[in-house]
This record gives sequence, structure tokens and C-alpha cells, in this order.
Amino acid sequence: KVQGVNITRGISNGSVLLTISWTTVPGSGITYTVWYSSNCGTTTEPPSGVLNVSGITGTSTTLSGLAQGTTYYIWVSAVSSGVPGTYSMRLSETTYSEPSAPVNVTVTQMTCSSVNITWYPPANSGGLPIEGYIVFYEEDGRQVNITTNMSFVIITELKSPSNLSL
Repeated sequence: KVQGVNITRGISNGSVLLTISWTTVPGSGITYTVWYSSNCGTTTEPPSGVLNVSGITGTSTTLSGLAQGTTYYIWVSAVSSGVPGTYSMRLSETTYSEPSAPVNVTVTQMTCSSVNITWYPPANSGGLPIEGYIVFYEEDGRQVNITTNMSFVIITELKSPSNLSL
């Protein structure tokens, strides 16, 4: 029986990932199969029709292209001479999702050439810490974006703040 199964969540180039790793099962010619589904099945066996990755020769694999914000259930089995062994205990992990928009966005201290914009972090971070924000604005048909790790931005050297589109 496969033991020491761990799951790590991630996102790479917009693709939602789960990396599954486990402890080696002794024996020669052992391969592994990872079963995964959004259907929980039982704690000791995956449901029928579940997706799987088979023929794994190492002790980890990465599942990619998964749905955001979805709970996946994982089972791992060792395979010897084409016969699967006992499944690992079911583990579950919820994939990351895109964060919701910041809340209470407020424009303050508007002058002839500048504007202050403040906000609060989004209600849903998507499961990851918020590392920063990108503020997009358009003035006279010119699109600009500003990256910041703060919850405010001061836009200066504007031609006409009252015609600003955020």
C-alpha cells in the first residue's frame, strides 16, 4: 500500500496544478497509478470512471489543466506486473482560483492633474496570498497600468482626471 501521500497546489502559466508525491513501495518493476476525481468515492477506493495517470515510475506526478476552486479527491496505488495494489487512503485538495475584485474602490483627492484611488483586499483571495494589484486606466485613448503591492495608488500628471476611465 502506498504511504506518505502529499498534495501541493499551484498555478503555472494560468494552468491550475496539483502535484502528488508519495513514499516508494519496495520491489522491482513497481509503477504507480494516481486516480483523481471531483467525486469523493470512498475513503479506500476511487469511484468508477475516475480519471487516472498510470505507468508512473517515480514518486510524484503533476496533474494540470484542472478546474479552479474545485475539490479533487486523490488515491494512489502501486502496480506490480500489471496488477494494482491496495489504494492509498483518499486525500483531498481544493485547487486555487482567481481572486475576486478588490472591494470599496474609492477615488479621493482629485486635483487638476492627479487622483488618489484606494481599495480593500478582495473578499476571496483564491486561496493564495494577494501579492499585489494592477490598476488599469485610460486617458485620451491611451491605456496605462500601474502595479503596486499597496492598497492605494496616486496617479499623477493627468490631463483631465474627470475624464479618467478605471
